[in-house]
Amino acid sequence: MGISLESLSTSVGTPVNALVGVDILNQYDIFIDPTTHTLNMTEDELPLAGQSLGLDNFMGIPIVEVLVGQDNVRMFFDTGAKLSYLDPDRTNAFQSVGTEKDFYPGIGVFSTNAYDIPILLGTEIVVLRVGNLPQPLHMNLMMAGTGGILGTAILRTHKVTFVPRRKLMTLERNIE
Repeated sequence: MGISLESLSTSVGTPVNALVGVDILNQYDIFIDPTTHTLNMTEDELPLAGQSLGLDNFMGIPIVEVLVGQDNVRMFFDTGAKLSYLDPDRTNAFQSVGTEKDFYPGIGVFSTNAYDIPILLGTEIVVLRVGNLPQPLHMNLMMAGTGGILGTAILRTHKVTFVPRRKLMTLERNIE
């Protein structure tokens, strides 16, 4: 998409040496523990703990189904997105808590209104910081039958075991 590692590093504000895509990630069981700052990728099957969520995918990109208000929403799980995203039709029922800057490949750096929105993941309600999808990204997601992006903000409150080979993802609340 015409993006170099140098321009990507500038856009996200930290040095980036490589991007690891779903073509590689989907071959492993992956455990992310933000409390110990560890990432474990293995060809072995990891034990599953916590809330279990089924995964679907579109072109290898993982999709999790969540409940926003009374609506089931299919969201891409994006390990590169710092915010979660929904279209403005879903966020307009909530009060904005300010604006956030983010970056998305192919779109670049952008600002979005931000909202703290309760989202039901399995049987657990998690309040996530959610931005509005930029229009070009919203159109792409609609074509894939999804309505948002579940970003890595979930790691502020949960350990995540991502096991795409078994079409599962688990969330285990961090002990505070």
